[in-house]
Amino acid sequence: TSDASFKRFPLECDPKLLPDFALDPQLLKFIHRNAISNACKYGKRGGKVVTEVKWDLGNKCMQINVVNLPGIRHEEILQLGSEKASELIFSPGLRLDVHKNNGNNESKTISSHSAGDGAWIMSKCAKTLKGQCKLNFFSDQTVFSFQFPVVTYNDTNLKAGLYNSKSFSEFELPKNIYGIAIDDSKIQRKLLNRYFGFAGIPKDRIRIYGQNAAEIRGFADVVVQFVDEHPDDYFLLAVDENLDVEEDEDTEFRDCTILGSLLVSNIRKRLLPDQERRVLALIRSANDSANDIAIYNSRAHGYLPKSPIKGLVGVKEQLAPLWLSRYNESNTNIENICSENQNDSDGDDEEIAAFVNDLLSSINSLDRLISDNIVPLSTNGANVGAKSNQLSLGQWSSIWDKLHVIKGDLQTINVDGEDKGEMTWVINTIAVMRGSTVPPKFDQKWEKLRSALKSSLDRLGKKEKKQSKRIEYKLGTP
Repeated sequence: TSDASFKRFPLECDPKLLPDFALDPQLLKFIHRNAISNACKYGKRGGKVVTEVKWDLGNKCMQINVVNLPGIRHEEILQLGSEKASELIFSPGLRLDVHKNNGNNESKTISSHSAGDGAWIMSKCAKTLKGQCKLNFFSDQTVFSFQFPVVTYNDTNLKAGLYNSKSFSEFELPKNIYGIAIDDSKIQRKLLNRYFGFAGIPKDRIRIYGQNAAEIRGFADVVVQFVDEHPDDYFLLAVDENLDVEEDEDTEFRDCTILGSLLVSNIRKRLLPDQERRVLALIRSANDSANDIAIYNSRAHGYLPKSPIKGLVGVKEQLAPLWLSRYNESNTNIENICSENQNDSDGDDEEIAAFVNDLLSSINSLDRLISDNIVPLSTNGANVGAKSNQLSLGQWSSIWDKLHVIKGDLQTINVDGEDKGEMTWVINTIAVMRGSTVPPKFDQKWEKLRSALKSSLDRLGKKEKKQSKRIEYKLGTP
């Protein structure tokens, strides 16, 4: 329960009430989430894990501590020395011997990134926030500490040289900017068009790709040529990480997934230095683990989570830290404009209706694919010929790609009440299916997912229709 979770994972803040801070919440979440995970994995089984948040207003810095009770073989770490142990843990590809099989029958067949890179990735995220991580091992506890500079949204004296004196809600992109995006989802392409609109980019300066295999495969060439043809402009790129290519031709790579971050890396390498400086390339993805984010940041300039669009102010507050961390405004001669005539509610009803219809179409298409690939189960003579309701491994990759697209689409719609809880359950259930093999009892899980999705979308569609009728009634009332 939530009470039990709070007792085991208490949060202590100093001061108790904290303001809103101007930072990347995703990176902070990744660091804290991994610190909690490591405390549970290597600390005392079932022991209390305390998070301490300390904000130093005078020095404009924050320290977050995650404190856990000692786990098994803790004495060996103390003998090694706290400084040496911390150095090893935060090195890439390394893991303390005492943690390699921590008495929990951990599988030997774990991936390379779950065998020693977690803490190193945390330190990379910390450096992105201009902070640092460290671990201290004491006889009675282990303390993970993360310290970093931080300013509040209301603080107009931003001294880091990254932000101007305007609040993020007043942030303005330059007038000479193009918005270029690519996504294989019809729903996401519509949302990206609206996202750029809220960012203040005129319609004639928006380019959205991903409608077919040709647009996906040719995206890098198109962008490089477009940048070359516009030497006086800036470019905001929003690139989906998992671009599924489905071609009609019987080619060797007829169905495959192209990674958007690799496309961006290719684009950046092909541009001249002056051209690359005028590009802010961001990766959009429904996968937000620390490892995923580290990969995005190594290939692009930042990461945009797939989340509901929260109007003009929300878009600006999301883009401002990313833009201003790349461009010190005082050193550029770009001409700024305000985002005029942008109404937060324009088109909401139409977009919700389109969202419901498009997503239902995706669900039905996936349901047909799953049904077509149910295979008989061989049971060494017992119940031979009985249907297993299990999928063949050969089709799992295609099915997972479609599930992943649905997950990303769900993360971009704003719902509340009963629908929010149900949507969260669906998103989390899809997330844990990620992998190269078919999840156990997938057929049963899909039945529950499909039922939950259709009931939520049905309610959402009915709400939209009721709202439209209210609007029509008001307009028709004398």
